[in-house]
Amino acid sequence: IDGGWHQIVNQYDPESSTLKIFVDGVLQNESGLVNNIPLNEAPVIFGADSPNGTWAWDGLIDEVKIWSYAVEPYEIAHIYTDVMTEETVCVEQAGIGFDFNEDCRVDLADFAIFASEWLNCNSVPDCK
Repeated sequence: IDGGWHQIVNQYDPESSTLKIFVDGVLQNESGLVNNIPLNEAPVIFGADSPNGTWAWDGLIDEVKIWSYAVEPYEIAHIYTDVMTEETVCVEQAGIGFDFNEDCRVDLADFAIFASEWLNCNSVPDCK
């Protein structure tokens, strides 16, 4: 890890049975159809793996929030950019496969990049 501050959001949505992990406002991993996480009376522990602290967290925890619902990705991104005011987060990934200049929008600039590479040969072993 780079030693910098990062926002980590673990989200479990019981309605869709999905587990999602967001880092710095961006969805990094999603596991669908996770077995339902049972309700229990166990304490929630941050910074160790057990009440006696047998495995301690090596770092600092600034703030912990717990919601009773699955927070929307845009809200997660806003929470991050409220702290990291110079950062931007690309929330929607639809159409991003055509975002050649990686600015979180598909526009004429992306088409220009696409068009400039239109006739490049990708045939193996050679172009004919």
